[in-house]
Amino acid sequence: MTKLFYITQLCLLLTVLTSCNKTRTVIISKFENGNPQETIEYNLPITKDSIGLKKVFFKSGKLQAFGQTEKGKRNGDWVCYYENGKQEWRAHYDYEVENGELICYDTTGNWRKMVMVNGCKNGKTTEYFYNRFDKQKFFIHGQYSNCLEQGLWTKTDSVGTLLIEMTFVQGERVGYFTNRYKNGQIRLKGELQKSGSMKNFTFYDESGKPTKRNSYIIERI
Repeated sequence: MTKLFYITQLCLLLTVLTSCNKTRTVIISKFENGNPQETIEYNLPITKDSIGLKKVFFKSGKLQAFGQTEKGKRNGDWVCYYENGKQEWRAHYDYEVENGELICYDTTGNWRKMVMVNGCKNGKTTEYFYNRFDKQKFFIHGQYSNCLEQGLWTKTDSVGTLLIEMTFVQGERVGYFTNRYKNGQIRLKGELQKSGSMKNFTFYDESGKPTKRNSYIIERI
């Protein structure tokens, strides 16, 4: 039993030493308090083309961000955190250029999801936010083309009731627009102009009957 025990312990020690020799962590920079600010964990042997796992820290020592690097550039999946440990964003990089899905979170839990193509917003996007005054959850759906809002954008509540429809042309709010009551009935519809004014607009009451109103503030979307 004793001989078997020592053989087992020796095997475990050799396994640990072998695994330890497969990677090396390099400290790139430190804070004044001595804590690491940036580190890279490389697979051995280290060459100019080595792929490593880079970590960025807060001064407190908590992890701020981490992801793959190659040839000194971000290349792969990256995740960033607030100091309280909650996620701030996650993205994919191709040699420092964002490509693929990008998700961003604020400190209150609101988030935005979009697609990046060569560092530019393209394709469908979704945004979630909570209105503390109305105490309601809302979603915004739209799309980008070459980093500019394009086409129909909508705002719905948490159960999918359509509240706002708005058309964008190369980042400008132009064309078809509707605003709805919480029951889904149209409150206002018309056409937005580049100047921010509206034409051919009509107001409705909650039952759907046309009514008169002198002014209206276009809500965010």
